[in-house]
Amino acid sequence: MKNLILLFFLSFFFCTSYAQNDSIRIAEGKPKLVFSFDGRYSFVKYDAVNIAGLKLGVDFNNKWRVGIGFYGLLKPADYNSTARIPIGANGTIVPFHSNTKLWYGAIYGEYVIIHRKRWELSIPIQFGIGKTKIDASPNDSLGIKYREYINQGDLNKTVFIVEPSITGYYKVFNWIGVGTGVGYRQLIGADHRLNSIFNNPIFIIKAKLFLGDFIDVIAGRKPAFKYVNRE
Repeated sequence: MKNLILLFFLSFFFCTSYAQNDSIRIAEGKPKLVFSFDGRYSFVKYDAVNIAGLKLGVDFNNKWRVGIGFYGLLKPADYNSTARIPIGANGTIVPFHSNTKLWYGAIYGEYVIIHRKRWELSIPIQFGIGKTKIDASPNDSLGIKYREYINQGDLNKTVFIVEPSITGYYKVFNWIGVGTGVGYRQLIGADHRLNSIFNNPIFIIKAKLFLGDFIDVIAGRKPAFKYVNRE
């Protein structure tokens, strides 16, 4: 999986080098505010989860974007696991149930590979900092007796996250677009137990709001439900 992340990084920096010829044109473009509902589907350990996300950024001539985002599990992840307690020569395995939460904020950069009148393909990468909270509950009387061996409190930590991805969207009207994408969530420098819980693929569903055009629609300067080609 480290090779996958390295590939994303190399792709990102290759695009950076390739984009140098666009620098003058980008500088001449007027920056635009963009806002998106950046929902994600992923896994926490074995449990499929929904992650709610909001992103606010600045678009430079449909070539580069930078901004911030905020994310969190819509509801805690619930899954079963096991722990070894000191009974018998080799110990005894007991089951327990975990209730897991994750919240984080991020900064992101995004390079647009292909931009057309109503659709585009881009490579975003974001770096985040957040908090995990894991509560463990024994499933039987033996687990309750040796509860300290299944305690997950030491996994309630501040974590650093990197999420490379590739995404695309289609512009339905001038003020809104819908899109999808795939990527990977990787914790940086975390406990191996946290890595086994949170490092997983992500599947992105987003609705993107173009604030300048949206304001024009609200003010009556542009039609709401008709795409006007301006390129």
